[in-house]
Amino acid sequence: MEVKTGHKPFFSVVMPAYNAESYISRAIGSVISQSFTDWELIVVDDGSTDSTLDIAKQHSITDRRIKVEKLPYNSGSAYQPRKTAFEISSGSYLIWLDTDDFIENAYLDKIYRRICDTGADVIYGKMVYQDKNQLPDSKFDTQKIYHGKEAVKFTLDVWQIGANGCALASELVRNVYLKYDSSVTEMNADEIMTRQLLINADKLAFANAIYYYGDNTDSITRHVSIKAFDRIKTGQQLRELIKLNYTTNSIERVLIEKQLAKELISLIFLYSKHQKYFSKQGKSILDSLNNCWNSLEWKHLKNNLPAKYFFLLQLGPKNIIRLKSVYDAIRRGQK
Repeated sequence: MEVKTGHKPFFSVVMPAYNAESYISRAIGSVISQSFTDWELIVVDDGSTDSTLDIAKQHSITDRRIKVEKLPYNSGSAYQPRKTAFEISSGSYLIWLDTDDFIENAYLDKIYRRICDTGADVIYGKMVYQDKNQLPDSKFDTQKIYHGKEAVKFTLDVWQIGANGCALASELVRNVYLKYDSSVTEMNADEIMTRQLLINADKLAFANAIYYYGDNTDSITRHVSIKAFDRIKTGQQLRELIKLNYTTNSIERVLIEKQLAKELISLIFLYSKHQKYFSKQGKSILDSLNNCWNSLEWKHLKNNLPAKYFFLLQLGPKNIIRLKSVYDAIRRGQK
C-alpha cells in the first residue's frame, strides 16, 4: 500500500517483540489484513536472539506502513519496547498487540466506530482464549460507558476485562508517561501502566472487536526464573498506586490486598519447590518475601481471603516453606 509522505495514521499498532520467530508473522499478518487501512505498525525488537528481527524487517519491506526498531539490549519486559514504539508513533490512538496474539480482520474498524460513537479515550475489545473463554464474559455490561477510575476494580484480584489490544488516545498515553516513572524494567511493569491509564482516563468504552490471546507456552512466565519475583515489587507498586487514588475502605483497596496476598503465596510455593535452583539468590528472595508479608494490611484480608489461605499466610514465608517441604517429602515417600 502506498502511503503519502507526512501522513499521520489514525491508529499506531504497537508490538514489542522478543524471540517470537514462530508466531510474529501471524500477528503482523492480522494487522495487514485489517479492513480499516489507516494504520501504522511499529515493531520494537527487545534484543531477540532468533530471527524475529529479520522476519519483521521483511514485512516492512513489503508494506511501508510497518516500521521496525531494535533496542540495544534486552530490557526484560514489554514496558520499554512499548515506550520506544510510542515515542516514534504518530497515530491518534495506540493499539497494544503482542507477538503471540492476533486480531480479527474487522478489529480496527470496530474500534474506530466505537471511538466515533463514544469519544472514549480508552476502548477495550473482547479477549478470546484458545479454550474459547473470553473477557469480559457475557454477563458484563459492555454497553455502559465507564469513567476510567471506576473500571480499575475490574482489573484487580481477578481480571474481569481484558486489557490486551486496548485502544488508547495518544494524548492519554503521553500524559501517563510524563506523570509516572517510566524507567521501570520489572517483568510485569506493563500491568501497572494498565491501571495508570485507566485512573487517568475520562471514558472507557467496550467494542465487540475480537482479540485472540495466544497464551505462548515459551513465555518467561511459564518457566522457572528469578524474574518471577519481580511480581512482588510490581504488586507493591500497584498497591501504592491504588492507595493514592482510592479511600481506605474502598473495594479497590480490598481487591489489591487480596491480589498481593495470593501472589505472595504463589511465589512462596514457587521458591519452596525450586530452592536448589534459586540457591544463589535465596537470601534476597526470602528478604523480598518477608518484606511483602510484613507490609500486608491484614484488616483487608481477614474476612475477604478464603479461610485456608488466611490461616496459611499468617504463618509467614519461612514457616510456609518448611511446611511445604515436609508435605512434599511425605508425598514423595507415598509414591
